[in-house]
Amino acid sequence: MSLKIKILFLIGSVITVLMMTISVAFLYQFRSVVIHKEVENIRSITDAISIPFLDALVYSETDGINPDIILERHLSYLADKIEGIRFVHIYDSNDRLVIHSLFHFNTGDYTYYNPPPATRSFVPGRQILNISRQEGNGWIIEVESPLAIAGKKWGTAVLGFDGNPVRREIISISRILLYLGIAVTAITLLVLYFLINRLTMSLGRLTDAIDHFDLETPQTDLPLPESDDEIGYLSHRFELLQKRLIESRNHLAVTQRQIYRAEKLAFIGRLSAGIAHEVNNSVNGIQSCIYAIEKDPQNTEQTTSYLKLINEALKHIENIVKKLLEYSRKNNPSLSEVDLRETIQNVIQLCSYKIKEKKIDIDFKAEKNLPVINADKHLMREVMMNLIINSIDAVGEEGRIRIRSGRKNKECIYLHVEDNGAGISPENQELIFEPFFTTKETGKGTGLGLSAVLGIVEAHDGEVRAQSKPGEKTVFTITLPISGKK
Repeated sequence: MSLKIKILFLIGSVITVLMMTISVAFLYQFRSVVIHKEVENIRSITDAISIPFLDALVYSETDGINPDIILERHLSYLADKIEGIRFVHIYDSNDRLVIHSLFHFNTGDYTYYNPPPATRSFVPGRQILNISRQEGNGWIIEVESPLAIAGKKWGTAVLGFDGNPVRREIISISRILLYLGIAVTAITLLVLYFLINRLTMSLGRLTDAIDHFDLETPQTDLPLPESDDEIGYLSHRFELLQKRLIESRNHLAVTQRQIYRAEKLAFIGRLSAGIAHEVNNSVNGIQSCIYAIEKDPQNTEQTTSYLKLINEALKHIENIVKKLLEYSRKNNPSLSEVDLRETIQNVIQLCSYKIKEKKIDIDFKAEKNLPVINADKHLMREVMMNLIINSIDAVGEEGRIRIRSGRKNKECIYLHVEDNGAGISPENQELIFEPFFTTKETGKGTGLGLSAVLGIVEAHDGEVRAQSKPGEKTVFTITLPISGKK
């Protein structure tokens, strides 16, 4: 359920309940006022018309006159002058029915009324009002008014008044309140809908801006909502956050490049001792050859042989320097065909001095038909360099390193680098690919080698897995697609 629907449902329910409560309260108040007004009016009419009935009963008893003629004259007058009266029953002092009359009006709404009882018991001394629904007459307001004077009861008048107009008035106002409540609720919800729609549209624009924000290709002209309310404040804060993220990313990229460069230089520094040893060996050989030639310059055969050795030594030095320059050169990533076998052999040759110094048994085997892969040559050389240097550092004197490479399936090749070093503790195995995490002594590692390996392999849509048994071995397995990035 969307936020718009939730707000409309919640506020609509509150408004509906509130309008119903107000309408019911107003209706009850109006009903009480109308009924009270009608009752007071009927009481006044009853008090007024009871006087002629009382006079008729008094005269009939004192003068011996038959009251029927006088009462019927009064009843006829009532039928013509008083609107809404339905019936009149007159009882004498002994509660016997003296005369009764049912008034029929032109409306034809009420034509039937049960005859009144011949005798009836009344509560003396007070007027009683009753509202009830009677068959044939609908709602009737019935008044029992005692006919008494000077403390003597002369009779009782029972008058019935039509209560249906009051009921119709109450029903009419009920309908008006109902329609008014529906109209007010509908208008309120309509206005609320447009307000909420405006709010959600602003939130939607802000959400779209957040969804389209990309640190890889940042855009500073995203369609953010502009207003002076909380949404505008939130948009402004997001815009500031966007700028801070872009600045932080730029600073981080610069720092990463610097650290990445420093890591490569650190590798070169660690290789420099071995390379210097190789170069010095060749230089010493050259110097020995030159010394021998100078000592016996007439020996042409010896000179030719030593010049050949000097040439081979110089080529060896040139090859070492060339590979070192290739490794340290800053290159932009570019995909080309890479022979993984050749790359690994070159890295092993670069590390040959440390391998010989520690008397490490290094064994590299690759499948005969190992296919070339589509990758960045320099980055692949860096991956191999990191893995082999880590293995060299991990093993002790006369340690063992096993390197295997082959085809995993039709689409991928694999590379295993296994050493019998100290291994990695279980709690550190999940951290080894984190930047700056290292178990080496201070000054011997920056903790960026394996992080760089992970980044390069994943950039080529490959995978890196590490398995280790502390005190026994560590195996790094790399899987790379043959065709390059998918």
